Amino acid sequence: MLTAKDLALIRASLLFFQEENCTGDSSVMQHYFGRNSCRGITTETIRSLRERLHCCQLRFVLVTGDGLQLASDRIYRTAQRAERSGNSSQFIVGSLLIPRSKVRE
Repeated sequence: MLTAKDLALIRASLLFFQEENCTGDSSVMQHYFGRNSCRGITTETIRSLRERLHCCQLRFVLVTGDGLQLASDRIYRTAQRAERSGNSSQFIVGSLLIPRSKVRE
């Protein structure tokens, strides 16, 4: 399950990667992504992803044990609330990223 700290770490890692490795030299990118999978990844791509992740709210849902279906249509503000509301033997807590402009506070 993704946490707020995880999300902050991902954003910081993307910033570090952008600053240290996006020099325009595709051989540097290939080291991290492989020969073909780095196509289209640019400084702007990484900046855009960092911005989208920064503008998201982390929310939580209950999913079935196999992770393939939502257990309900309820979205929770905290993982703890989601855990308390479901049967822990049947459901697991999943993370959900929602754009801030779409979240009602």
